[in-house]
Amino acid sequence: MKKIYILIFISLFVYAIQAQELTNPGFESWENFGSYEEPVGWHTPNPFTSLIGAITVTKSDDAAAGMYSAKLESILIEFGPLKYNVPGLVTYADFDVDFASGDFTFGGGLYMPFPVQSLSGKYKYIPAEDDTASVIIYSFAHPDGEPMDTIGIGYGFKGAAAEWTDFTVPMFPLNDHTPDTFNVLLMSTNTFNIDSVTPGSILYVDELSIETSVGIFNLTGRQTEISVYPNPTTDYITFETSENGTNRVLRIFDLNGREVKSVQFDNQKITVNVNSLSQGHYSYVLQEENNLLNSGSFIKK
Repeated sequence: MKKIYILIFISLFVYAIQAQELTNPGFESWENFGSYEEPVGWHTPNPFTSLIGAITVTKSDDAAAGMYSAKLESILIEFGPLKYNVPGLVTYADFDVDFASGDFTFGGGLYMPFPVQSLSGKYKYIPAEDDTASVIIYSFAHPDGEPMDTIGIGYGFKGAAAEWTDFTVPMFPLNDHTPDTFNVLLMSTNTFNIDSVTPGSILYVDELSIETSVGIFNLTGRQTEISVYPNPTTDYITFETSENGTNRVLRIFDLNGREVKSVQFDNQKITVNVNSLSQGHYSYVLQEENNLLNSGSFIKK
C-alpha cells in the first residue's frame, strides 16, 4: 500500500488576521443519498464504502453548537477475500478510493485566493488503542503551464477528548506566493496506510473556522445550481446553469490539483472539449470574481 509523507520547511512571517467561516463549517446541512448521508460541501469515503454496505461518516446530534456534528469512525471492511481498515474522513477536495490497490486519492478544494493562517474548531475523540486523530490543511496555486505550487501546509494530531475541546492548527508557509485553492482533511486516525489504520477510533468535529490575511471572501453565499453531463464522458462535457453570470469562470483540475482548463462561462450553458485529457477523475470550480458559486467532479473515460 502507498504511504503519504509530508515534508515541511518552515518559514514564519506575520499577517493581519481576520476570522472567517468555511462552507458548512458546523456540519448542519446534510444530503440524503438513500443508504447514507453526506455533509453538504464536503466529501467522504461513503459513496465508495456504501457500495459494500459500510459507512464511515455519519450525522450526529452530539454537537458542540447547533443541531449536528460529523462523526468519523475507522471501520473494518471485508471485500470478498480482502480486508481493509478504512478511516472516517471528511475533506473539501474530491476523494477517490481504489479497493483493488487500497489507495486514496484527493484533488481540488475550495477556491481561496489569499493565505490562510490557521484552522480552528471543536472535537471529541475516542481512540482505539493509542490512535490519534489527524487534522491537515494546505493551500496551493495552479500557475499557467507550470506544476502545482504548494504554498502552505499545516497538520496536528489530536488525542483522547471525552468532552468538546477546542483545537487550532497553524498553516506553515512554504513561500510567499499567492494561492488559489485551500483544503481541509479531517481523519479519525493518524495514517493514510490502510494496513496501519486501527478500527474503532471515533472522531466528532464541529464549528470549524479559518483565519486569513485579508478581508472577507464569500464562501457561504448563494450558490448557483449546475448540471454536468454526460458524466462519465469521453470527448465533450456540458455544464448548464439556470441563469447567466458576469465575469464567471469555470476551472477544471486533475487529481493532483493541477488546473487543466479555464474557460469564461457567462451564458447558461457551455460545452467543453475534454478529448485531450487523460482518463480519470477531475474536479471543477465555478467562480464569479471572489465568490465560489459551485464545485464538483466528473470522470473522463
